[in-house]
Amino acid sequence: AGCIMEYNSGSQDWGVKCGGMDLSFLHVHMNDDATGLILGDEYVLHTDDNGMTWTWQVEPAMYSPIAACFINPDTGWIMDASLNNRLTKDGGYTWSAGNNTPGSRNLHFLDLAFTDFLNGFKVGGAMDEFGDWYPVVHRTTDGEFWDVFDIPQATGWLNRIRFLNAQGG
Repeated sequence: AGCIMEYNSGSQDWGVKCGGMDLSFLHVHMNDDATGLILGDEYVLHTDDNGMTWTWQVEPAMYSPIAACFINPDTGWIMDASLNNRLTKDGGYTWSAGNNTPGSRNLHFLDLAFTDFLNGFKVGGAMDEFGDWYPVVHRTTDGEFWDVFDIPQATGWLNRIRFLNAQGG
């Protein structure tokens, strides 16, 4: 069963915020101190009260949402295993179709990061003609179209990406 826990630096211990959910959590993302998301197999949960209660989101209907990134408390994206993106501009209450990655190759993305509304990255892996996986990065600089950056001399996957600011990560 799923359980949300919170660390209290004052008492230096963990406390249960919300428990007893019969769900498996894949990703938890807090936009700010009060609002956040839980991504799970074919569901998105939303909170706006610091995780005390969680509301099932009807939209976006996604297949295995796996990553979330917010550039401020209102604006963020989620991505699913089918390479679909969804965009929110109201902290996760409503979602619209984002700019999706073409599925022309055997791609699998695991994470995404945006530094602002226009500049973002997705990381994961792609399979070559021999069945071997190599890291791949997709980048957008206009919020619309994604460029592919293959790294064929390397092997494996890129699992996570983080940026401190627009200049480095």
